[in-house]
Amino acid sequence: MKKAGDTANGTFLEKMELQVLRLEKLIRDLLEITRIESGKLSLHPEPLPFKEFLEQIISDLQLITNMHQLILTENSVLTITADPTRLTQVITNLVTNAVKYSPEGKKVEIAAKEENGFMICSVKDFGVGIAANEQSLIFERFHQVAGKNPNAGLSLGLGLYIAKEIVEEGSGKLWLESEPNKGSIFYFSVPLT
Repeated sequence: MKKAGDTANGTFLEKMELQVLRLEKLIRDLLEITRIESGKLSLHPEPLPFKEFLEQIISDLQLITNMHQLILTENSVLTITADPTRLTQVITNLVTNAVKYSPEGKKVEIAAKEENGFMICSVKDFGVGIAANEQSLIFERFHQVAGKNPNAGLSLGLGLYIAKEIVEEGSGKLWLESEPNKGSIFYFSVPLT
């Protein structure tokens, strides 16, 4: 039989673990910024069957995202040339942002298709959206959309900057479409093999 103190201690430990994970992410992001700024962001591209790769990432992220359903709406059979570790970092950032900034939304839609020699991947949320005057700033270091989701957690506004640098280093592009209170769609492109 559990005692009240055991439950309180368990809750306290869970909160501590969450804070440690957040601090660990901040430290990793700051290290990434240092690599980017010193020109030492290294990619190790390889041929990558993207369909299975994306399915695995979405499956893994669904395990830690219980409030939103992650839905693959289109996932063409494509082989791309990319660094799997860095690409995982980009997709994870876009999906976790979509969840974080759509607290009332119940789903996030992910799609991948071929277009003009590139794989175009999109992550669509049904959340707070981003005003037109903020959209040009969203990929800058330390930029955060002010006051959009106070429950979004501790962040320095580095994730999208890092994702953009990774995608561009791999000869791709990262962009968005968004409307306040209707959600956002983030896209990135990667060359096909």
